[in-house]
Amino acid sequence: MVIETFTDPFPHLTVKNVFNEGALELIWSEIKFLCQLDKLSDASISSARDLNDNVLAKHDCLFLDEVYTNVKYSNILSIYDVMFKQKLCKSFEDIDRITQPIRYCNFLTKFGRYNNGDYYKYHHDGAYNFTAITYFHKEPKQFEGGSLKFPADNYTFECNNNTMIMFPSYIYHQVDTLNFMGNDLSNTRHYIANFFYTPSFNTPAKGTSKTIRRVE
Repeated sequence: MVIETFTDPFPHLTVKNVFNEGALELIWSEIKFLCQLDKLSDASISSARDLNDNVLAKHDCLFLDEVYTNVKYSNILSIYDVMFKQKLCKSFEDIDRITQPIRYCNFLTKFGRYNNGDYYKYHHDGAYNFTAITYFHKEPKQFEGGSLKFPADNYTFECNNNTMIMFPSYIYHQVDTLNFMGNDLSNTRHYIANFFYTPSFNTPAKGTSKTIRRVE
C-alpha cells in the first residue's frame, strides 16, 4: 500500500496497491457473487440529480449495507472496516483539519459496475462529509474512459486497478463515459465507494440500510 497525501488542488489522498493479493482474491470473489445475485439496480435509485430532478448517473450498483446484516458476513465490508481504522483515516485527517474528523464519522459502502456507455455526470456527494472510491478491473484493461475527473480543479484521477482516492464530498466530480472493448463484463470497471457522514447530522442515502459502521 502506497499512500500519498495532497493539499492541492483540494485536500485528497490517493493509494496505489491498496490491497495485497490475498485481500484482492477475497474482494474479487465477492464481486463475482454480487454480480450473480441479480440485485444490482440502475443507479437512478441513488443517483445525484440536477435542479430539474434529472438523474445524473448511468451504471449498475447496490449498497452492501442492504445486502448484509452483519459486517462479518462480507469480506469487502470486513476488509474496508479494518483498513480505514488502521491506516487511512489518520492519513486523511493530517491533510484536512477543517472539516469534521473522519474518525467520528459513520460510513456506507456502495458497489458498482460500469458497462459500455455508462457515466456519472458532474455532481457532488452533498449528503456526506467524505468520499472514498476504489477501482477494480482485470488485467489487461479492456476499456477506455471511466476516469474520475474534477473539472473545476483541472484534475483527473485515472481508473487503474487496485487504486483509491479519498476527498471531501463537497468537491464536484464526474466519471467519463466508459467505452468497453471486450466481451467479458467481468473485465469492466468496478468500484467500491465509501461515503462518510456525521451521525448527528446526516442520514443514510435513500434506499440504504441503517446498519452503519463507525470508524473508531
